[in-house]
Amino acid sequence: MASSRYDEKQTVSLEEGKPVDVLGGYKLTYLGNRPLDTERYGFSVEVDHDNEVYTVMPIIRYSSFTNSMMRHPDILNMVTRDFYVSPVSVETPDQRKEQTLNFKKGETRDVNGMQVTFVDFDFSDTEKGRMVTGGEFTIGVVLEVQSEGKKERLKPLMKNTGGSISYIPAAIAGSAVQFTIAKLQPNREDPSQSSVEIGVTAPGLTSRKPQAETLIVEASIKPFINLVWMGTITLVVGFILTIVRRVEEARQRE
Repeated sequence: MASSRYDEKQTVSLEEGKPVDVLGGYKLTYLGNRPLDTERYGFSVEVDHDNEVYTVMPIIRYSSFTNSMMRHPDILNMVTRDFYVSPVSVETPDQRKEQTLNFKKGETRDVNGMQVTFVDFDFSDTEKGRMVTGGEFTIGVVLEVQSEGKKERLKPLMKNTGGSISYIPAAIAGSAVQFTIAKLQPNREDPSQSSVEIGVTAPGLTSRKPQAETLIVEASIKPFINLVWMGTITLVVGFILTIVRRVEEARQRE
């Protein structure tokens, strides 16, 4: 509960070779990328904190089977906190552009001539139950896109598999336009105030042209994660000791 309450997040653009300060005390420098296999690319990011330098490698995987991208964060484990670096997108000077836009629930925004509306989250009771029990779960964002007189509903997804987050974009049929979840911001007290950040990738989007390859990441701090593990280990050890004690008491009765 404390980890969830006091976590911090920041989305930042890392131009290759240029350090950027984030979250009050961390300096990130994008060092470049390299292919890990035919579908996965690793992105090296240097993390400078308290005169200690670490290197993390978040991964973006392009699935030729589903024609989609999945993003996997890398985690820096510290004594009092975990530092996550999650890839959002990567830009090159000659690449098609991605804009990241924030939508409130029910809001419609113009995106390169398209009218895009954030309708609602798609998070069923079944998926909520899986999240509560620590299983795999998926959250969708329902978008309504109107273009050239046609309306289409799309649902980009965020999938949690064993604590690893991946993002599955949704594309407009017959086009190169894709929508990807960048950040979920649900409001449990007032669902009408919920919002979401969506990355829109398409040829011709107007954005600042980077001078070098630029990696967009979400940096986040999750405090007291080690306390969760300590609590889990304590429960397991206590459970084992209880079993051993009960077995010994049963033998004494015999």
